Amino acid sequence: MNLQYERIASLCKQLKLERIPSDRGALAQHTATTDASLADSLEQLLKAEYQHRSCRHLVCIGVNP
Repeated sequence: MNLQYERIASLCKQLKLERIPSDRGALAQHTATTDASLADSLEQLLKAEYQHRSCRHLVCIGVNP
């Protein structure tokens, strides 16, 4: 693991962004092979985090998504 990835993972942990570290690699690969902009990539990361939190919330309140 490189230092930049370690810093990103640490910041995600501090900010309680659980999904971003696991999705970062696949999104970076997708961004590199398409014409996706930085804003597109950021939007995808934030959507994944939101979906993860929504699903986790539903599990916590006993709803099966």
